[in-house]
Amino acid sequence: MTHQARIMLVWTLSILFIGAANPCFAADWPQWQGPNRDGRSTETGLLRSWPEGGPALLATIDGLGRGFAQPCVVSGKIYTTGKVGEDLILFCFDVNGEKIWQLKVGPESNAQPSGSRSTPTIQGGRLYVLSGVGDLVAYDVATEESIWRVNVPERFGAKVPTYGYAESVLIDGDQLICAPGGPGAVVAALNKNTGETIWTTKGDEGEEGATYSSAIVFDYEGLRQISIMSHLALLGVAEEDGRLLWRYDRPRAEQNCSTPVFFTGYVFAATGYGTGGGAVKLTVRDGEVEAKQMWETKEMKAHHGGYVLVDGYIYGNNDSEGWTCIELATGKVTYKAKGVGKGSIAYADGMLYTLSENGKMGLAPANPLEHKIVGEFMIPNAGGETWAHPVIADGKLFLRRHEQIFIYDVKDRTKEVQ
Repeated sequence: MTHQARIMLVWTLSILFIGAANPCFAADWPQWQGPNRDGRSTETGLLRSWPEGGPALLATIDGLGRGFAQPCVVSGKIYTTGKVGEDLILFCFDVNGEKIWQLKVGPESNAQPSGSRSTPTIQGGRLYVLSGVGDLVAYDVATEESIWRVNVPERFGAKVPTYGYAESVLIDGDQLICAPGGPGAVVAALNKNTGETIWTTKGDEGEEGATYSSAIVFDYEGLRQISIMSHLALLGVAEEDGRLLWRYDRPRAEQNCSTPVFFTGYVFAATGYGTGGGAVKLTVRDGEVEAKQMWETKEMKAHHGGYVLVDGYIYGNNDSEGWTCIELATGKVTYKAKGVGKGSIAYADGMLYTLSENGKMGLAPANPLEHKIVGEFMIPNAGGETWAHPVIADGKLFLRRHEQIFIYDVKDRTKEVQ
């Protein structure tokens, strides 16, 4: 079977599977990059194309201040952050865009470009958020009360990075995972209930500086691991005690913003500034891990727009060149396309949602043979710095540009069960 035929077979089978899925399933988006921190929504029954001008605009939320945080959608409520004046404000809205409450988290970073950085994480009725200056706070979403507060640079002897802390913290069991960047705490685990430190990971010399990546967690061959980009490398650490398991130096740039992805023993990461990245294959023996580079590439220079993995293919931003698809197992580029231009990406129900940093939204099937736009529109008042990644939840598309969130209806109403 030729390489092209194998691509077409995988894509065809994936479309058949999608078509057989329940078209009425709705899902939350409770944290950075969605339910599994991979940029993928579990929504089904969505539109396969958009009319001219885009899908119906249901609501617009105003007054968020400046920011790049994604909206989170949990049980019909929308949560996000914004910088208002000199402060980081946490907001909660209903599905119609009406404000339920807002809370002052504390001072926000004055790093440029100005705005909130981190996306909140909501789990078990609690919300966890990290400010640009390193204030990490846990809230009860029902009472709106803070449960605990930790200043990350103070606790771990770290320095606030140039553009402020920007990671979105990970909750795994009773642990909250973050990356302080101190000399003894490249990665750290806190008790999510109390904020007390459980363990820290010490990096190599020169690796102390915090970066802007967010962590993922996965199980492979009986070992639970956390992976995140440090200042100098892609790291894997043991979830149990934080010991460093492996490191991969190739995806390293001036500023590392990307979130790794994991699939069947492969870990991929790429970054911008002309760097690109690559994939390693993990092998676990007696609790030790070998990370072997399988391939590297400069065909996916993901500055801050990220990438998604679908059916063994990585779709992602390639800086000013637009969009690239790469086969995970081989590193082969299957297409390069301009699309809507440099921006961010999310996936839902067989489709890629691509949002340019200038505010143009595009829809394309997740087909590794081509990047075919089947719908596009400009979000209102769009301009530069449209950096918040798209969110798909509850049959809706949520797009943020600084002070506003635009909520679109992307449900295929012809498939609704009467």
